[in-house]
Amino acid sequence: MWSVSGDPNETIRKNSVDSFGKANPDSEIKVTFFQNDAYKTKIKTAIGADQAPTIIYGWGGGVLKSYAAASQVEEPDLMVRRQRRREGETV
Repeated sequence: MWSVSGDPNETIRKNSVDSFGKANPDSEIKVTFFQNDAYKTKIKTAIGADQAPTIIYGWGGGVLKSYAAASQVEEPDLMVRRQRRREGETV
């Protein structure tokens, strides 16, 4: 997971990931934080090169909307449903 550094959001994200890890010990989420401008450049480059992490922080609208329109990102619940289908679960 990539995200923007700085509180209060950085602490909230760290706590959320820690809580997820405790509830899902077989899954691991590693979080990397970047300064705002560096993040914008890094995520744009990574998405363009199809090298983005599984989870990203995004501002609604503008840039995130263009990534979604180009099928470069998708909602996490869609990823979970697709994975469950592959594993034979009914969703």
